[in-house]
Amino acid sequence: CETGPANQPVFIVGNPRSGSTLLASLFDRSDIFACGPETGFFRPPATSLKAALENWPLSAADMVCALELHGERVHDLYGIDRESVLDHLRGSPPSVRAMLESLTAVYADRHGKRRWVEKTPNHLAALGTIRAEFPNAVIVEITRHPVASAVGMCRLPWATPSAVANAYLLNDVHWASERFLATDHSTMRVRYEDLVTDPAGTLATLFEALGEAFDPAVLTTTGNPELIAAAETWKHDSLGAVDPAIGERWRAQVRSGQAAAISVICDGYLRAKGYEPIEEPAAVISAYPLHWDTASEEWEALEELSLRGVVIAPPADRIPPPPDCDHVASGR
Repeated sequence: CETGPANQPVFIVGNPRSGSTLLASLFDRSDIFACGPETGFFRPPATSLKAALENWPLSAADMVCALELHGERVHDLYGIDRESVLDHLRGSPPSVRAMLESLTAVYADRHGKRRWVEKTPNHLAALGTIRAEFPNAVIVEITRHPVASAVGMCRLPWATPSAVANAYLLNDVHWASERFLATDHSTMRVRYEDLVTDPAGTLATLFEALGEAFDPAVLTTTGNPELIAAAETWKHDSLGAVDPAIGERWRAQVRSGQAAAISVICDGYLRAKGYEPIEEPAAVISAYPLHWDTASEEWEALEELSLRGVVIAPPADRIPPPPDCDHVASGR
């Protein structure tokens, strides 16, 4: 298998509302990288992926063509019909890689691009599988201050109206992925704050790390609307010019007490990614530690507590986050 940059895929992962769509759009605006909509390819259990290899290529095509994003078939969003998926699979030995590339690589080829990028934020939960199936891939983690992400999540149809409750999901995801991210030496980190304040410098550093030259003309073009599904209205800002003001809008939306509560809930993330708490809470209750599943049901109570300066801490039985590694990419 060729391992040079031309055959080196890129996976973008990150918390919800962390800027992954903006980063994916900027990649796609280049003449080198192609990025289509989120595939959610690694959401099924790994056993399902392996099972699809048994009746090659029909079972594999069935699985690829069953992928959905907000009620739409992913292969339709990519503009690739089932027969094209089958054509690609017939010409490849049975592998999980070939299944995903029946979308991503075919999409890149049709758009005249040398390399493909796949962006699904919650693939944070499948990093080990991605690395096992794509040992030469580069994983790009985009980070953002958790208060900003938690506030932004209030716009998502599956999250809660409470930024405080949403923060518990960010904390759970952090602890599920941080050990991999901090020790995998083909992972790079991009801070959203750097991307919007210095897009040229941040992207130049990232492209150089990927073995490619960055063309600043990328920043003067408009993103491809094919990158998002029709229902993903909250992503439209990501297709336009990079506007630093957009990245700061959340500050006017966060209420007193919320920022302090989120800073406590996401303390591990803050320390691991180099962010600072915004406020300090008046009181922290540790007797009833919460995960996202409970927090999402009790969001109204958690919101009310935060307005009174009180926060219920997440579970304490977590390992301390490892120190930052020297494989992290930054635009600063």
